Amino acid sequence: MDTAVRTGVSWRGDQLYLWVWGAILVVLGAGSLLLHPDFAVGDAVTDEHLFGVFEVNGWHGVAGLTSGLVALAFARSDRWAPTVAALVGGVGGVLPAIAMFLAGDGNVALGLIPVDYVDAVLLHLVPGLLGLAVAMRYAVCGISASGGMTPKRPDWKSSTAWISSARVFITKGP
Repeated sequence: MDTAVRTGVSWRGDQLYLWVWGAILVVLGAGSLLLHPDFAVGDAVTDEHLFGVFEVNGWHGVAGLTSGLVALAFARSDRWAPTVAALVGGVGGVLPAIAMFLAGDGNVALGLIPVDYVDAVLLHLVPGLLGLAVAMRYAVCGISASGGMTPKRPDWKSSTAWISSARVFITKGP
């Protein structure tokens, strides 16, 4: 099943990803800014541990808060949810994870963000890959992961009614 039903509203997987991950990012971003609002760069970068696990600073907080607010802003959109899920997953997840892995544990990525591998994996790589996966599933840029257009039909029609109609259309024309 492609949708989850909550209070009579259907949400697709990309929209659920944006709602849930957006809310988590807002909480983590705000927590980072409250805990350690330091915007130092280069060798002067310092960090604190949010929830005793994640190394954060002001730059990390701004990035998380911005990504989370963008995700929440587009979560209701059927049209833009797949694209924004891909952007949040790719730009906010996978790319920073790659930068963190290249910088190495205990170092500073891009001269801004303190690196620890727990953060790189749990808050960037895994959610980023999930965002890219749901975005591909729900037709990023009009390209469907199913390999083509899937016909929409009312629930009351049988699962094979559309194929019969298509065959009649193909053989006899419109």
